[in-house]
Amino acid sequence: MAHSILLGEVAERGVTMLDVACRQCPREGRLQMARLLAEHGPQMPMPALRDLLAADCPRRASTSLAYQCHGVHFPQLFALFWKPPGS
Repeated sequence: MAHSILLGEVAERGVTMLDVACRQCPREGRLQMARLLAEHGPQMPMPALRDLLAADCPRRASTSLAYQCHGVHFPQLFALFWKPPGS
């Protein structure tokens, strides 16, 4: 059974600054890993962190599907955790 990637697992891969971006709008930024760990702990699942970070988005409460926020993503995670087939 698969599990969510945890904040501590990202930190263990040497990430000191976590990139955060929205797929639908120009909102993006970088967050200090040390601060994220201090505030949320290493057991924080990345999907829960994603929802927490997008909670203040004004588009989140939109009733229009085209305008509605679907949360942020972490561009670094794919390269950190993806394993090519056969490796």
